[in-house]
Amino acid sequence: MPRMTAKYSQALNTYQHTQKELARLDDQETLYTYLQEEGYFWDSSAKQWEYFEPEEADDPTPLVMIRVWADGEIIEEAAGDLINLIKRSKLPWELIEKSNVYGCRPPKQREGRVYLKFLPRRS
Repeated sequence: MPRMTAKYSQALNTYQHTQKELARLDDQETLYTYLQEEGYFWDSSAKQWEYFEPEEADDPTPLVMIRVWADGEIIEEAAGDLINLIKRSKLPWELIEKSNVYGCRPPKQREGRVYLKFLPRRS
């Protein structure tokens, strides 16, 4: 049985109002995917699934964005290793931005995050 989080609890409530049947309700990801396909998106601040009318979508960003999350003592090294690995690989990405280290909130305060943005190289 899935953990009864606020997101999952609200997903079940929202699902009941869609008047459709899913084969499996014991799988959170299947339920979340179904709701998104029906136009519902989770608002973590409001702790509810909100419905959005279908509309024309924006073009996707050309950026490839990566969040590196690791022990705070090695996060800079881990991000650097990942950048070097991508530079040496045949991936056509160019690093355009590397954030500072962001510390995590308790109880994960000994961990940190670095955000990397890559742009496809021009041919």
